[in-house]
Amino acid sequence: MSFMFRCCCRPFLKGGDDGSRPYYDQLGVHRECSTEDIKRAYKKKSLELHPDKLAQRGQVLTVEDQSRFQRVKEAYEVLVDPKRRDMYDEFGETGLKLIEDPQSMDPQTAFSNFMRSSSYDRCAIFSTLVGVTAFVLLWPVLLCLQADKTIHIPWTAIWTPLWVCDAFLLFILWFMVFLGRRSPAEGLEEEWRDDLPARVLNAVQLSCNVLFQVFLTLKLDKVVPWDWSRIFAPWLAWEGIQLFRNLTVTSTGGGPTPFATSAEEGVLLRAMAVRQAMLGLQHGVLRIVFCALAILRLDEKIRVTWWVVFTPLWLFFATQFVGICVEYALAKRLQEGLIAAATATAAERGGSVMDPETGEVELGPEEAMIQEQTELMASRASMLACQAAIVLVMALLGVARIEGAHFSVFLVFLPVFVIVGCFTCSLGCAVCCVRDADGIMDGENRPLNPGAGGQGTASATSIGTNPSVAASMVRDSGEGHVEAGSGGSQQDLPEGRSSSHKTGSKVRKEGGTPYRPPAPLPSSSQEGPKTASGNDSQGWGGGQERR
Repeated sequence: MSFMFRCCCRPFLKGGDDGSRPYYDQLGVHRECSTEDIKRAYKKKSLELHPDKLAQRGQVLTVEDQSRFQRVKEAYEVLVDPKRRDMYDEFGETGLKLIEDPQSMDPQTAFSNFMRSSSYDRCAIFSTLVGVTAFVLLWPVLLCLQADKTIHIPWTAIWTPLWVCDAFLLFILWFMVFLGRRSPAEGLEEEWRDDLPARVLNAVQLSCNVLFQVFLTLKLDKVVPWDWSRIFAPWLAWEGIQLFRNLTVTSTGGGPTPFATSAEEGVLLRAMAVRQAMLGLQHGVLRIVFCALAILRLDEKIRVTWWVVFTPLWLFFATQFVGICVEYALAKRLQEGLIAAATATAAERGGSVMDPETGEVELGPEEAMIQEQTELMASRASMLACQAAIVLVMALLGVARIEGAHFSVFLVFLPVFVIVGCFTCSLGCAVCCVRDADGIMDGENRPLNPGAGGQGTASATSIGTNPSVAASMVRDSGEGHVEAGSGGSQQDLPEGRSSSHKTGSKVRKEGGTPYRPPAPLPSSSQEGPKTASGNDSQGWGGGQERR
């Protein structure tokens, strides 16, 4: 878990600090020092920078002196603690503060840190993403191979990825149960209701789910000779608990809403809870009917096709699509009503409701808020319709395969593979390709090769070997010379216009390699061109000088 956290979160946490000196420099120690060295360094710095010591020496205290001592004290408190020191070494000062106080994390800052992250951190995130995706797809791949009789291994081994997830979730939920009762939040003592019963029910329901998986794999491996009613018993127990919870919510009118900021919001939250509970009751009844039909069909007590057994599922999809269509139509009617009302109001006032810039209808603050809510309703309905359509296609293919259709089971899970694959590729491209826009703009606006003292020079690697281009750039700059890369040529202006001889004793860097500017050309009274002898002051790597 620690490795996963570092791979995924380090690029978002480790960013540029506020420009202050690192903690090790504040104390005057190196990164590999021991805790005792840190304590001795802090004691020495305290004697030097403590406000009382400064006052004893007759110095006038300033805000800068107090800030320096606070920085030293802060550095000592972090470095003397081994855990905080490790986090500081891994994520830096900014990352340490974000880990210790997650509420102070600004999403924009985290994204900016990620854009400035190194290639190593990006590769770590991408590798983790690929590993998680492979683990998620491992179970359906093994299931398809086993169903197609490509492999022959026990079903309990096929379920290994799910066993790992189930064990992790069971540990978390039962750990939350054993935490016991929680103290009420400050200011909510009157409306506070402990959620321990809900935590217990969540853990019990998950245990029933895992127990059903255990019974199912044992039955498929023919380890137990039970009938299918015993196999489905944990599932039916889960459904019974879920029905009880939904009935409790509907009977209490939605239950308490301690986190509602107003009475109107509390009424709205309770109404939404009751609506969700009613939908849960309907879906629960359909699932129970499906379980009963599946048990009877598997035990061969009824002889019907699997298309009939899945009738509750078809009814579920029918109700889903009807509800989605109603919600989408309602959202569109609300939008049309808002636009019509705004148009009528503007017509009465003799004005126009069209925005001259966007060409859209202008709405008031309240109408704009309602318009935004209706757009969210429409987009939510569209998203639910897509999800239901994908699940419906998978269900139709699955039932057809059970009834004896001759195609691979991989075709049933093809929508899952396509969606997960596209999502992984898109996210991988985003992780590897996104860059800091500020850094890119800085690189674009940076001069080609700024010379010392503001002298204009241009690199021949940027302008090529075209003499006319080089000459035009020199004329535009009005000063300096054109520097050629290794093995290239160099052209100097007449001595009266060139200022490069003034900086002949200075060593400048280009691309991280130190070099000296070429010596001025000989005067016209000297003999013809000389071939460079390899001296840095005469030329670069066998290049020739021309007048």
